[in-house]
Formats: sequence, C-alpha cells, structure tokens
Amino acid sequence: MNQTTVIVPGTTANIGVGFDCLGAALTIYNEFQFTSLEKAAEFTITVEGEEADKVSTNKSNLLYQSFLKFYQHIDRTPPGILVQTKLGVPLSRGLGSSATAIVGGLIGANAIEGNPLNTTEIIKLAIAIEGHPDNVVPALLGNCQLSVGEAEHWQITEIPWHSDIVPVVAIPNFE
Repeated sequence: MNQTTVIVPGTTANIGVGFDCLGAALTIYNEFQFTSLEKAAEFTITVEGEEADKVSTNKSNLLYQSFLKFYQHIDRTPPGILVQTKLGVPLSRGLGSSATAIVGGLIGANAIEGNPLNTTEIIKLAIAIEGHPDNVVPALLGNCQLSVGEAEHWQITEIPWHSDIVPVVAIPNFE
C-alpha cells in the first residue's frame, strides 16, 4: 500500500489587470490523502468539511479526473485509489477550489508513482486541464505568480508580495 498526503492552498486570481494570468495563494487549504488500493479498478472518495455534500464522489470528480489525466500522460494504468478529502476552501466562491482539485490530483498521482514528472511538466498538465494558469500556478507554487504564454511555452514569474498587504476575503453564503 502506497500513501501520500497533499495540501493545496486556495487562491485568488484575476488580480488587477492580470485577467487569467495573475494569481496568489491564500492561507486556506484543501487536504487530500491518497492511498493506493490492490484492485486497479477500485475507486473511493470521501469528503469532510462544511460543503462536503456538494462534492461529487463518483468518477466525474475533478480531482479524480486530474488523477486519471496524469496516468494518461505517463501512459500507465492507474491504481485503485482511496482519496480522503478535507475541505477548507469554499466551493464556487472564486477561491480556487477547482484548482486545488486539479493540483491535488496531479501531485497525488505523481507521488504515488514515485515522482516521474517535474514541476514544469505538472504545471503544463494543470494549465491544460484548467484552461488558464491564474489559479493552478499559485496553487502549485504558492505566493503570487504571473503566468503568460500558451500550450507548451509558459513563462512564470513570482511577483513579490509585500508583507504589509494582507488579503481579506468576504465569502458570501451563495455561489
């Protein structure tokens, strides 16, 4: 049995004029614990947290779909997997919950397989799944990140974030 835990920060994106290219990691997190199972086709996701009932636990789950994309990319059959999820990032509120699922699925699969992909390769896969880099890049790298480019040619630069700037997020009770 192989097991790994991945903790991914929520994000804020589209900062100022940085539409679809500028985002920053926040200090809220989703945690995913991956445990490989003996039967290859076996798949279970459990979810705990305030909005757990809103998360799909079938094979349409975005984290699982990202997990599968990793295996398609490396041309291997995915193992059976149990994923235990602890939600800390509100869903559908613009705080990168989908980016946490994408990054969590890719990093979890990479760890289960012994890390065959480097960070650059994981970034490219995450952007391909999400469609743009503004949330997935800071979810993976942390801090504030500017990402520009296309397809296989991304330029990513960390933007210094002054310690006096403290993001304050108002989370509405509606999506």
